[in-house]
Amino acid sequence: KIMPQSGGALFGGIAGILAIFVLAMLVSFWFSLAVIRVIGKSYENIPLKPMREELGDAAPLMWPGILASLIAALAILGGTILLIIPGIIFSLWFAFVIPAVALDNIRGIEALRASKILVRGRWWAVLWRIFAPAAIALIISWAIDLPLGITAEATGSEALNITGAIISGIVSILITPFMTGAQTILYLELKKHPVSVTEPEPSGKTPDEPPT
Repeated sequence: KIMPQSGGALFGGIAGILAIFVLAMLVSFWFSLAVIRVIGKSYENIPLKPMREELGDAAPLMWPGILASLIAALAILGGTILLIIPGIIFSLWFAFVIPAVALDNIRGIEALRASKILVRGRWWAVLWRIFAPAAIALIISWAIDLPLGITAEATGSEALNITGAIISGIVSILITPFMTGAQTILYLELKKHPVSVTEPEPSGKTPDEPPT
């Protein structure tokens, strides 16, 4: 006879799962910082260190990166709650927060400001350059996942469902470096080609005025 789990055991199991999830997220973020640095160095023809050393150099940037990401996420969330359009604007303004931390060691609010400066004055040009790789990745993912999903639903095959989930995970793993690389290269190119701010922001106000 199976005895019901006690509240303490259930809480412990949930806490363990959450701890593993948080650890996995931290490790993933750490590797992402290292990958951004490797892509940036490769694009700039800067000699690379062994991967172990690159990971070591990225480790001190984890907490500044997490802090900058949280500040950006709160700003985007606040803008989205107020109105959808400000949330979209903030999302683009702060799209380069992580590359700013990883490549230039810019921290906290300064990382948000640096990202915004790169976007300001060429909002639409940056928007499509970010949207295009994301759209390509999404189309590739759909082209692979959709036929398998439809077939699995039509046949009721659990094996196809499992196969689809595995393939989806593999595709995600392969697409992620492509997305990271595109964003990193765009960040570097925007830095190389600064612009004077003459183009109005999407809100219709001058670039220095916050959207309403």
